[in-house]
Amino acid sequence: MNEKLVQTKASERTPEVNKVLKKIFVSISLFFLIFFMAIVYTIYIAQKNFEPIYDNRYVEKGMNYEHRIAEFKNFKEHQWKVEVNLLNYEKINRKIPIEITLSNQTNFFQNFISDENRKVVLLKISYPASIREYYEFEFLEKDFLKENQKYTLKKELELPVSGFFEFQIEVRPEKGATFYKSKKIYVE
Repeated sequence: MNEKLVQTKASERTPEVNKVLKKIFVSISLFFLIFFMAIVYTIYIAQKNFEPIYDNRYVEKGMNYEHRIAEFKNFKEHQWKVEVNLLNYEKINRKIPIEITLSNQTNFFQNFISDENRKVVLLKISYPASIREYYEFEFLEKDFLKENQKYTLKKELELPVSGFFEFQIEVRPEKGATFYKSKKIYVE
């Protein structure tokens, strides 16, 4: 009699247990479905915003490391002086006035006026640690004006966006001599 009683109670509870198991199974299934949907969405976002690990320009400079060190050394030995107004700013408007002045106490200006189409200034503006929103400007020898034993470049550039940017400026007053500076500036 006890056995029948126990069996009846177990059979009476079976629909309740089935409902609970069904709820648990549905809950776990929904959890894994949401989990896999989140993984798919994460992969989609990662591929959409993918940036390469490095920029080829860094590799090129790294391969010519000794040559670049020699260029920096020649810049100092030939006593070039470069004044760049951008390096004085912490914050700047989107219309960027650029003024670069080259001077030399020795007679190396003869090397400066050798080729009007030679690239003298390379200005790179980019978001730090990113190659998105990358702007590059080149200025030639013919863009410089001679003023009192100095060569001056005056230009105005406009950036379409604002934010923190890294300004990298490279000046080559003569072949084989390079000046390089980099600074982070906020553009309003």
